[in-house]
Formats: sequence, structure tokens, C-alpha cells
Amino acid sequence: MAIIGLGEIGLAVAERASAFGIQVVAMHKAEFLAQLPDNAIVINTSRGNVIDDNAMLEVLNHRGFRLGADVWNNEPKAKSGEFASPLAQHRSVVGSHHATRSSAPSGTSP
Repeated sequence: MAIIGLGEIGLAVAERASAFGIQVVAMHKAEFLAQLPDNAIVINTSRGNVIDDNAMLEVLNHRGFRLGADVWNNEPKAKSGEFASPLAQHRSVVGSHHATRSSAPSGTSP
């Protein structure tokens, strides 16, 4: 598993993955797609700009990657308009909207 950025959440994910015997590697944004093996699964729940859309489309189409995300480059603010993204519409991508306000630390617990 590759984790881009080892902030509080990244460290928590790394600890949990390691407990299950998963090898965890921390990488920088610019290198991570090239370093992952074919058929890798990438999950982005941090920021849309962590992933270069064109580079991700390339590996989705030619290296069997899959992507799960709830953040996107150039996504509109809530209720501000249509959103069209070739990446979000790709057959190997599962996505949703980013829900930052559904956690207790954000100040509005469910």
C-alpha cells in the first residue's frame, strides 16, 4: 500500500494496514503512480490535486489500475453547477462526493 502524505490520517491508515501484514510505503506525489505495480488500486480521500488526472487516466487505461475517490480536481463547490470529469466517469473508477462535515472533529457530528 502506498500512502501519499503521512499526516495524522495517513499515519493512522499506515498503522492499521501494518497490523494486517500489509507493506506500507510513503511516497511523494510526483513518483507514486510510476512506482506502483500494474493493477494497483489507488484510493484518494484527501485532495483532488493529489492525483494528476491525465497521468491517472493513462494508468487506468494501460496498466489496469483502479481508483476510488471522493475528491476531484476542479470539482464545483456545493450546488454551484455541473461537474464533468473524464476521470470520474471512467469505468475503473468508483467515486462519491467529499463529505468532510460528517465527522465529529469537523464540528458537526451525526
